[in-house]
Amino acid sequence: MAEQSTISTGSDPPPFDPTEPSTPIAFPIKTLEDLESRAYFKSFHYPFNKSTVALQPLPLPDRRRMLVCHDMAGGYKDDKWVQGGTNPDAFGIWHWYLIDVFVYFSHDLVTLPPPCWTNTAHRHGVKVLGTFILEGGGKDVRDTLLLTKESAQMYDSVTIDGKLDWQNQLNERNKPFFDICDGIYVNYGWKEDTPKNSAAAAGERKYDVPGSFLHGTMKAKQ
Repeated sequence: MAEQSTISTGSDPPPFDPTEPSTPIAFPIKTLEDLESRAYFKSFHYPFNKSTVALQPLPLPDRRRMLVCHDMAGGYKDDKWVQGGTNPDAFGIWHWYLIDVFVYFSHDLVTLPPPCWTNTAHRHGVKVLGTFILEGGGKDVRDTLLLTKESAQMYDSVTIDGKLDWQNQLNERNKPFFDICDGIYVNYGWKEDTPKNSAAAAGERKYDVPGSFLHGTMKAKQ
């Protein structure tokens, strides 16, 4: 992993070194260099972050689908302690039977879901996705990530004009991206007719525009 600053004071904790044995935690990949070097897989923490519950290889249902995105204060809070934490009020999800896809999100280049989420989701037959995000990453990061042929679900943020402009639905300003990926996760500022309009724009692929819910954001509004 990329080295952090070694400047410290008497009260500062030592810099995080993922190669050194310590309490196992979940953490993201923050740089393209770390991603390309596969340093994560050489870390002390990697074996503890592997899911132990396999997802049964079933296709997504041919019906309306629900995608839940974990957007909780930047991620990696209580759930980063892969061997269990001490907070009995840590955030959790109870109604897994309503969910088809679960996404774990943070503002880092590569967000890897902590195994507690992956294992729990898999037990309920829910597919789990991490995230790639290009906030300030530049053209090199974008081009490298676009070389992959893995499954990709787009987030409704950038339009065909190259502008950051959430549409809150599938329309002509983001559909060209939808046409070349596996689905789109529309932003959560819905209006009454938004789901119907998105389904109409998707045509035969209407089930690839799942219902969505950013529970970290929604919780803050309660």
